[in-house]
Amino acid sequence: MAGKLFKYLFETVFMRAVRARISQPVALVYKNGGAHDQLKFDRVKVILLPPKCTSVYKSLDLGIIACLTKRCTRRLLDLVVHAF
Repeated sequence: MAGKLFKYLFETVFMRAVRARISQPVALVYKNGGAHDQLKFDRVKVILLPPKCTSVYKSLDLGIIACLTKRCTRRLLDLVVHAF
């Protein structure tokens, strides 16, 4: 992902959601983010995973992605049902 796009999404999507829901400091774990380590924000710690560590964290990714997919699908279906 290009650095400018990542910074835009970080500021407009991630930070807006964090500020709306949480008042405590948070951590953003990001892999393969070599160009994105210069992002500094109050109450957000960006933790970059080293390159080529996907095989080590793959089982963690699958559980997190499955949970996130279920939540997003549920919200999308709720929006569709409420639209009708």
